[in-house]
Amino acid sequence: METDNAATGERFSPEVLGFVQLAIDQAKLALDSLEVPVGCVIVEDGNVIAAGRNRTNETRNATRHAEMEALDVLLVQWQRSGFSAAEVAEKFSVCSFYVTCEPCIMCAAALSIIGVKEVYYGCANDKFGGCGSILSLNSSSSEACISSKASQVMGYSGFSLDMHALVLPVKPCHGFAQLNLLKGPERRSSILVQMSFCWDGHVFTEDCSYNHKFISWFNLIIR
Repeated sequence: METDNAATGERFSPEVLGFVQLAIDQAKLALDSLEVPVGCVIVEDGNVIAAGRNRTNETRNATRHAEMEALDVLLVQWQRSGFSAAEVAEKFSVCSFYVTCEPCIMCAAALSIIGVKEVYYGCANDKFGGCGSILSLNSSSSEACISSKASQVMGYSGFSLDMHALVLPVKPCHGFAQLNLLKGPERRSSILVQMSFCWDGHVFTEDCSYNHKFISWFNLIIR
């Protein structure tokens, strides 16, 4: 039995909704840990290969969003399996991401750069959304590409989702990402970094404290 999204005409299979439920389960774990309840699972060939939840409060690191956590789990697995950079890029192109909330600008840009196959997400992110709410980093255009008239698809014990399916480009669009190390004292395992995104002629810059693990990961995906 498929579930309809009346606003968009999209239909979601039980398999898709099952993966959504797994992402919600991760979000519940985040909530239990006093985090913003966002969860993510990564699927390849119908199998969940990684999962993550928001851990920004736990780690005191603003970059540890659910998508980044799941990506780190996956990259460790692939590194242990001895995959080359080319093989990793090819594998990303067949991976689907299921997230309970629209990826933020940082996460949406990262997913676009690494060229994932598609992203399913639930509620819109009207403050930091990178898939249409604020910026449309899943598109070569800076215009919003997501309908704001989303219909409720399914409720899960207090959670409700407005489902959309997005296809992110495999190859880079009209933009680039750059990380610049800034002068300043190190804070434990973190360093101060300036992240800049140029998209269709618009430059967005943010100064944040990132850990070394993220810097290594980001350098890997933009090579």
